[in-house]
Amino acid sequence: KIHIGCPRQTAAKYGFDDEFFYQELDLPHDKRAIKHMKGIMSDQVRKVFEESHTYKKRLRSGGGILAKIYQQMFLDDDSITPSDDGKGQGMTCTDEWMQAAIEVALEGQRKGESKEREPFGAIVVKDGVIVGRGYNTVLRDDDPTATAEVNAIRAACKVENSYKLVDHELYTTTEPDPMSLGAIYWARLNAIHIGVSQKLAAAFGHPDGLLHYKELETDFKERAIESEWNVMADGCENVFKSWKKLQGILY
Repeated sequence: KIHIGCPRQTAAKYGFDDEFFYQELDLPHDKRAIKHMKGIMSDQVRKVFEESHTYKKRLRSGGGILAKIYQQMFLDDDSITPSDDGKGQGMTCTDEWMQAAIEVALEGQRKGESKEREPFGAIVVKDGVIVGRGYNTVLRDDDPTATAEVNAIRAACKVENSYKLVDHELYTTTEPDPMSLGAIYWARLNAIHIGVSQKLAAAFGHPDGLLHYKELETDFKERAIESEWNVMADGCENVFKSWKKLQGILY
C-alpha cells in the first residue's frame, strides 16, 4: 500500500515538473521530448532473449506450451503495449553501440549477477565514447531499482560528475520500463536507442515492464498496489512552502 500526501499537481505548483513525465507517457514516441529510436539490431537482441535463463527454464520446459501461451497473451495484443518494435527504424545510429549494449547484457548473464540472468543491457554514450555501462543487478544488490538503464545512468553520472547527462544518448537492448524511463528523463538524456519492445520481452517470460505500463493506464482504485491519497496533505504542502521560503533550487 502507498500512502500519499500531496498530488503531483501540488508539486507542479511549486515548480517541480514531475507531472511532465506522466504527460509524456500519453504521447506517441515521435512526439516526446526525448527522441526514441526503436528496432536497433532487433534480431540480434532477440537472440539474447532466446538464450536467456528465464526463457529456457520457464518457457521451453513442457514442450514449449508456456511459450505459446505467452506469445498469445503478449505478442498478439497491441492494446497493452506502449510501442511496437518498429524494426528498421532509427538506423541513423551506429550498430556498434547497440552491439556494445548487447555485450553488457551478455556479461551480466555470464557473471550470474543479473536477475535470473536476464537479457538486459544498456550503455550511455557521449561524443563517441561510452561513459556508462549497466546490466540488471536487482538480486546482487537487493535493489529493485537496479535495472540496466538505471545502472548505466548511475555509472555515467559518476564519470561526468553530474546528475545531468545533457548531450548524452542511451542504448538499451529493451524498451525501458516506466521506472527506468523516468530516470532517463530526470537525467535529461538526449535520445534513447532501443533494441526490442517490452512486448517482446514479455513474450520471452519478462512481463513486468509491460504490466507496469498497463498499471499506469489503470485507475488508482483498480491498481495492484492500493493507494491512500491526501494523507496530511496540508502538512506535506508545508514542506514545499518551507522549501520556497528557503529559496530551494530546482534541478
